[in-house]
Amino acid sequence: MFTPREILWLAVLPGLVGLVALWLASRRYHGTNGNPASWPAALAIGGAVLLAGVLTTGVHGPPREAFDWLILLPATAIVVGTLVQWMHGWGVALVAIAGALAAWLLAVPGMTMADAVATAAAPGVVYALLVPATRQQNRSTLAASWLIVAAATTCVSMASTGITFGKYTVALSAVLGGVLLATLLARQASLSPGGLAVFVLIWTPLLVYGYAWVDVPRWRALVLLAAPLALWLGRFPGIRGRDPLVRSAVVLAGVAALAAIAAVPAAMELVTTLRSQTQVGEY
Repeated sequence: MFTPREILWLAVLPGLVGLVALWLASRRYHGTNGNPASWPAALAIGGAVLLAGVLTTGVHGPPREAFDWLILLPATAIVVGTLVQWMHGWGVALVAIAGALAAWLLAVPGMTMADAVATAAAPGVVYALLVPATRQQNRSTLAASWLIVAAATTCVSMASTGITFGKYTVALSAVLGGVLLATLLARQASLSPGGLAVFVLIWTPLLVYGYAWVDVPRWRALVLLAAPLALWLGRFPGIRGRDPLVRSAVVLAGVAALAAIAAVPAAMELVTTLRSQTQVGEY
């Protein structure tokens, strides 16, 4: 499905960029009021996905089709993710505006009004719901939850024959794997709000693109959109006061359970497709 060179650009390079960039930046740059800066995470995640996209899909002049706009997702996300570090009161508005524009550019012309409104509102709604859920949340838990969701989206995209769409989700998964390692190594690494904004502005429009153009079933898209909201489990009474490891385990179990609902059937379909292609090739 991917050549060795594409695997290098999509998996190895983004993972290294996420690990090294966030680890180095978090040791040098700090935020305000003693809080770690989150813009290094925004730059690491968005930059790695942008680099992977340029190396594997290229830039083909002025965008003319929905596919051509995909390369601009990480670039836009970097700008917004950096701004929300210093514009906390405007973070939701910035993400909502940028996300609505991205979803509109990636949507299918002639889409029903209900679908158009839902896809345009999705990034802003997801970000607004996740911001309070990420407060006082372990940064490694955040990175792991995003990694689970991105990996599940990759399974769904590949099962729907979204190879190009899948390239971006693979790169996003890889960089989040590197970011997860960086959060374990660097005490000053911070992911929210900057990293959260970048994740939402890349992942949510990609999911919209998959639903609109690559035949990702509606129910799978909706389940994946709900998966990161399991972070709210960590704030429920009875769980909020528990040991951090127990709280993280409950949160990640919730995220993984929702993601698996969409990813497991997709993975089974993908395996069946690959087996049939192998059998055809043998004749």
